Amino acid sequence: MSLVDVFPQDPFTPSLRYAAVQKLPITVPWNNESIKLGTPLIVSQTEKSTFKEEKCAFSRASLASSRLTFVSSARGSVCESATSSAAASSEHLNLSVQGQIGWKLLGGSGQARYETSVKDDKNDLKSSLRVEYRSGTLTFAHVPRLSAEAFHILQTSPEPQQAFQKEFGEYYVGAYILGGANVNMVSASSASWSKSKDLSGSYTVNFLWSSTTKPLDDHERSGNLFGNVALSAYDSLDGWQENKSGAGNTTYLDIVRSADDNKLRGWALAKRVTRKAKELKVEKGSEVSWDMCDTICKAGLVVEVLLLPYAGLRDYTSALLSAGV
Repeated sequence: MSLVDVFPQDPFTPSLRYAAVQKLPITVPWNNESIKLGTPLIVSQTEKSTFKEEKCAFSRASLASSRLTFVSSARGSVCESATSSAAASSEHLNLSVQGQIGWKLLGGSGQARYETSVKDDKNDLKSSLRVEYRSGTLTFAHVPRLSAEAFHILQTSPEPQQAFQKEFGEYYVGAYILGGANVNMVSASSASWSKSKDLSGSYTVNFLWSSTTKPLDDHERSGNLFGNVALSAYDSLDGWQENKSGAGNTTYLDIVRSADDNKLRGWALAKRVTRKAKELKVEKGSEVSWDMCDTICKAGLVVEVLLLPYAGLRDYTSALLSAGV
């Protein structure tokens, strides 16, 4: 498959297939699942790309003897934003009416004041906090050698690169990127609506030699108040996530409490990562045993995995050159 075939419609949108054709190193977000260094990734052109642990391109003996080392390169970022908007509309009508009917023996007169008003208010609030921290990478001290099978495919196949990709994929897991990510997104909206009507006054009816005066009085009130709140948040280090929305005071307070708790996790992310890494003895310059990789993954310390193309390996290019490719 050529570069033209996989070029994205929007070149600013990341594409795994595009990166694979270009043979670019990439990082992908990770959770607390266990994955071994050296695991191949097969980038499918038609289906979901998958990791294939049973199809390792490296020599098992070379892989087992490879030392793993932690390289410290602490860096982090914080992005916080808040937006709000409000809209209000109102209508008001005020009328004064007076009149007279009939004639001197039989008639009537009256006056009245009529008022009506409608008010509509809307408020929207959105806030987000994103905290990321990377403490360093856990990777091979020396890259392991390719297996005899991998060498054989590259040196004897009519189309060695395509044959190798079909068997072992385009990438292998070259490093764990240790750290954490914390995201907190809250949105809330409220709206109120009210209407009032007031009619007041009096009228007089004259009948022959007598007259009667009666009051006019009519008042009406109606309204409605409603709102909702939503939270979308996660913390990679604790393996915690929440997607919740609803309305009402109880739900609102529950969501705000969850958001505040997660925000505290976010502001303390760097300290939490450092503390957990220290507990697992993953410190600057330290060597890590293969047995500890599973524990590190399940502890949530692996925030991303670094995928490296086989095409960048010395063994890979040497095998192709020896085959005259």
